[in-house]
Amino acid sequence: MKRHLFKRVVENKNGKKEVRWYYWFYNEDGKQVKKSCGKHGKPCLLKREAEAYLAELAEKDKQEEAARYEAQKVRLRDVGELLYADDSIFLKLKEARGKRYLPQTIKQKKILMQIFLDKFGERSADSVDEAEIENFLVSLDYSTSYKNSLLTVINELFGECKRLKIIKHKPEIAAFAKQSRRKDILTLEQLSILFPSDISELAEIWTLQDADMYVGVDGKCHNYGLMFGIMFRLMASTGLRPGECRAICLDQIKSGGLWINKMLDAENVLQHYLKLGDENNPKQRTVLLPEKMKVLLEDYIQVRPKSDTAFIFTFKNRFITPLVMETRFTKVLKKQGIFDKNKKLTPHSLRFTYNTYTVNSNLLPENVLRKMIGHNSAAMTDYYTRPDLDSQLAGLLPYQETINEIWDKLE
Repeated sequence: MKRHLFKRVVENKNGKKEVRWYYWFYNEDGKQVKKSCGKHGKPCLLKREAEAYLAELAEKDKQEEAARYEAQKVRLRDVGELLYADDSIFLKLKEARGKRYLPQTIKQKKILMQIFLDKFGERSADSVDEAEIENFLVSLDYSTSYKNSLLTVINELFGECKRLKIIKHKPEIAAFAKQSRRKDILTLEQLSILFPSDISELAEIWTLQDADMYVGVDGKCHNYGLMFGIMFRLMASTGLRPGECRAICLDQIKSGGLWINKMLDAENVLQHYLKLGDENNPKQRTVLLPEKMKVLLEDYIQVRPKSDTAFIFTFKNRFITPLVMETRFTKVLKKQGIFDKNKKLTPHSLRFTYNTYTVNSNLLPENVLRKMIGHNSAAMTDYYTRPDLDSQLAGLLPYQETINEIWDKLE
């Protein structure tokens, strides 16, 4: 940046004329900017002092340019691969500020980081702009929530680059909006196809040809299809949210039902409160288990994956991620001939399905259903209820004679 000296003649408090020195330059927008020569905004009185001050600014510019040149040699991979290391300053600062990532969360963030570094890892931080990152995220065949989790990792990476003074400003990218289209539900026939009561049949349905085996707590090998079948049937039988089901531990399984007092949030951090809750109002609840589900769950507990975590549903010794859950669900729907591209069927659809059939049965008081499913209002229960015309028609059958009596008069 080139700076130009100029002087002004002003009168001091005693009425005497004095020379004061200033400088001007053009900023990045091409606008002329004028400033005082001297520290704390006070102009220099002597030309030699003003020239010395401009020399200091020029030297500072030179040092900053050298630092930028050195920063260009730092790859995103150099920062990203160390960001979530056990002894990283980033994690220590997080913990000092009251946010500690669980080990399984760190594992997930490392996986997400690698996805980004595979694309941009050899680049310098200042060579990647918002548009490139947005185009990259849009091109990924992942769910919106998974893309937002990846975006969180990207923001943490560039935030660390800024802290290290590798860049001055980090990219500003807004999170992706959740898809507004409401979830569809499964029919009773489809539920019967996906969730037979025989545990062997259930495991076979939810097994994929390329599925890995796991070592259970019984020391034997079992297919992951068994675990996924139990997990998804549990969601269909109780209306659990995906994050609540992923977080189920042994201490939540009680005689007759479940305590729902934990969840894995969008960042896969274990929380002891539920959606819309917090530490002061955790929104915890209980839910009854159907007898058939009790039996299946009891049998599964004896052969669940052996894991370092307390979760009963784990994949390769860590918690189930939303991507793993959604991928398995979609593939099994296709395998069983249930997948419909015109319908929005996801694991969360099981919660809508549970709500719909429970409400339309007219067998459970609304306040009881709301307690078990965790709704604060009747409006939310209505939102989760889909039209079930067969049930509605069956509910009208007791009035058949009345309808006949009304319209027989027209003969």
